[in-house]
Amino acid sequence: MSSQTLIRGRRLLTGTTVAALTAGVLAFSPTAHAAEAPQEIVSGSISWGLKSSFRTYLASPIAKGKVTVAQPATDDGSRTTFAYASGSWASDSASVGAQGSVTFTGHEGALDLTISDPRIVVTGSSAQLVVDAVDSDGETHDDVAFANVSLSGKVAQTAAGTEITNAPAVITADGSDLLSYNGGAFYPAGTALDPISASLRTRTAPAVSVSKVTFAPDESATVTVKGSGYYPQDVLATRLPLAGGSSGVYVGFGKYEPNWRPTANAASSARKNADVRWAVLAGDIDKIGGAADGGIELRPDGTFTAELKISKADADAIEGLTAAHTRYGVYTYPGGGAKFAAWETATPVGFVSAPVASNVSTKYAKGATVTVTTKVPGTVTVAGLGTRTTTAAGQTVRFAVPRTTTAGTKRYTVIFTPADTSIARASTTVTVKIAKVAAYKAKVKVGKKPTSKKKGKAVVRVRAVAGGAATTGKVRVKLTKGKKSKYVTANLVKGKRTVTLPKLAKGKWTIRAAYFGNANYTKRGYVKVGTVKVTK
Repeated sequence: MSSQTLIRGRRLLTGTTVAALTAGVLAFSPTAHAAEAPQEIVSGSISWGLKSSFRTYLASPIAKGKVTVAQPATDDGSRTTFAYASGSWASDSASVGAQGSVTFTGHEGALDLTISDPRIVVTGSSAQLVVDAVDSDGETHDDVAFANVSLSGKVAQTAAGTEITNAPAVITADGSDLLSYNGGAFYPAGTALDPISASLRTRTAPAVSVSKVTFAPDESATVTVKGSGYYPQDVLATRLPLAGGSSGVYVGFGKYEPNWRPTANAASSARKNADVRWAVLAGDIDKIGGAADGGIELRPDGTFTAELKISKADADAIEGLTAAHTRYGVYTYPGGGAKFAAWETATPVGFVSAPVASNVSTKYAKGATVTVTTKVPGTVTVAGLGTRTTTAAGQTVRFAVPRTTTAGTKRYTVIFTPADTSIARASTTVTVKIAKVAAYKAKVKVGKKPTSKKKGKAVVRVRAVAGGAATTGKVRVKLTKGKKSKYVTANLVKGKRTVTLPKLAKGKWTIRAAYFGNANYTKRGYVKVGTVKVTK
């Protein structure tokens, strides 16, 4: 039997056929369901082992049999998974089929049963497993209702699809007739078979994720590209070696023209790849030259995983580039000469040359210098400090921080615009820490001596450090004679302040002054600055 005989593709049963097949089958649900919009199933699988005891019998010394499968079906020794599910699913009306076949042989070929293209068919509250088959006599049987299936409590539906988990199944009379040897059925109708499971996926739009999309201009990196929604059956190739079959999808990194899409009739020269993979069905990888020629698997569920090398140097060195090739990115589009707009995706890749700026620590009124080094030529702007240009790779430019910049932690934004417009602007921050300093000690000059009956006058001064702004902030004058003290408090204006001295008793008074600091100057305690003698 040829693979064409065994695998004839999906079939959706007509209403008349479904009604005939589902008469008398087991209940889907104890209650009736309201009408619902059916899900379009475009991928997934149906899994079934037939019957474990039958498999054990085949492997025994009596039958000396085996289980084999034809692609895209697979078998793990206990159950067969049929791939490429498609159809329509609603809780009370469904027909979803999958592809592939499984063949059970034994007794030196006297037992030879092939089951292919299983479908789960639901009508109202009933469900069946329907298959195509070739019996031991080589006779072909289409649309055989092989098993009645109980889906009650076994179905979970979401927007992403439908999951059927271990739904009980029993063989029908037609199934019993097929599963026979030497004219005798292995199991009478109503015998429990292995449970049936299915993972049925609805259509989702193609989507691509790239593990990293921003790189340094001199960087060479490998990224992981993951795609979903690229259902193999959606697009057929028009050119060899895949003509008439699934086209697969190209996944490439390169430098493209703005108008690059095949569906927009862009020439192939508009798409220049530095690294490319061709995701195709597993059975087609060797047809396109294998993994050595970039072949990777496009899975039946429409997903792929590719690894691509990203290098600006490689992209810039592609033969045949023109001034129109300006867009670096990871792109997908159908292979095999096919055109399909939904598979044409672009994920931009950017090259960024971040400037290197050194943090600085200094003291107030000392000033500071911010240095910025660029890997490639371009323009550097430090917000508030100016703009400089570098003309060679690795060049350093300097920016002066004014000496009068207020003490504290300052953060400056550094923006670099490369001369090469294909490299993106980049920014960073630089931190300048400016510590407070001590001003000169306060001085008090008495202009009018106080008496016991009249107040006096004095000028208080606190001189700033060289290059710094005049002092401001609070000062306090302390007048002491013996154990008695009097205080005068004032705020400096441009480093000085005239204050009124209180009336003082006769005698010698010691004058001390304290400065409480401000944003740039530290606090300074009392220091002796002079004396005043009150005589009357």
